[in-house]
Amino acid sequence: SSLKQYTCSAVISLPSESVTALAFARQTWHDKYYLLAIGLESGKIQINRFDGHEFQLLGTINNSEAHNLCVNKLEFRPSCEGFFLASCGNDSLVKIYKLS
Repeated sequence: SSLKQYTCSAVISLPSESVTALAFARQTWHDKYYLLAIGLESGKIQINRFDGHEFQLLGTINNSEAHNLCVNKLEFRPSCEGFFLASCGNDSLVKIYKLS
């Protein structure tokens, strides 16, 4: 392997949830934070910000707005109005969220 050195920058612990999908935004939010979306087996989606050292939970998209079954995939798309987040789940739905 060519990877010789690495360090863990931060950890998020979700002891009562299984993580089934992740998406890291490629562009910064408010010019200083990265966004991380975490899809859960319960169908919920957590939105976190990351400053390079620690995560902070910004909010959770609950089952009424997210999915009522497992989240399978998440993908960010930046726009001039904020970010769009696409999700798909075992409930056969694809959803687009506008995050601003």
